[in-house]
Amino acid sequence: MKIIRHLFILVLFATVLHGKEFCSLTVVVVNSQGEEVEAHVNVREHDGRTIEADNKTGGISVCNLGILPVTVTVGEPSCGQVEVRNVNLTWGEARTIKIVYDRNPDCLKTFVPRTWCQILFRFVDSERKPVEGVTLKLESPNQETVGGDQFGRILLRPGFGKMVNGTAEAAGYIPSRISLVCAKQEKNSEQYIILQKDR
Repeated sequence: MKIIRHLFILVLFATVLHGKEFCSLTVVVVNSQGEEVEAHVNVREHDGRTIEADNKTGGISVCNLGILPVTVTVGEPSCGQVEVRNVNLTWGEARTIKIVYDRNPDCLKTFVPRTWCQILFRFVDSERKPVEGVTLKLESPNQETVGGDQFGRILLRPGFGKMVNGTAEAAGYIPSRISLVCAKQEKNSEQYIILQKDR
């Protein structure tokens, strides 16, 4: 009887240590209509370890995770990427999460490398209010005059490495010189330009 009791205790101890098999997390990617969609999924643990897979019918299951929260990323950075942080995990429980991912149709097209920057100038006064009626007289990369919208915004798309030189003017404000370069590592940027009132 003692032997049987000891064996029972050992089996119980082993069961507590190992527990039943389970899969920590299942990620299902759907669009706004609730339909499953193709997408790249990345699950990152707190120590930086990542597990990557492409979504499939029924989602992807990631079993070898710990008990600390993870970060789940869906899609590519240039295609409306979605990131869900602090996804909690519970030992012994299989968790399923649904992530809504509406990918821009343009992302499905053949990728063409960009050769230009997108720079949005936002002209404001000293109180950070938009300056309406601003114009930007460019000397480079082209000699032209560009008008801003009612919110004091002007969008330029110079080529990589091109200099943007010009003067911003608006009625009642001191003209302001602008000079910057289109840097390849910063394809999209916003530049706030503060115009001082002409007293």
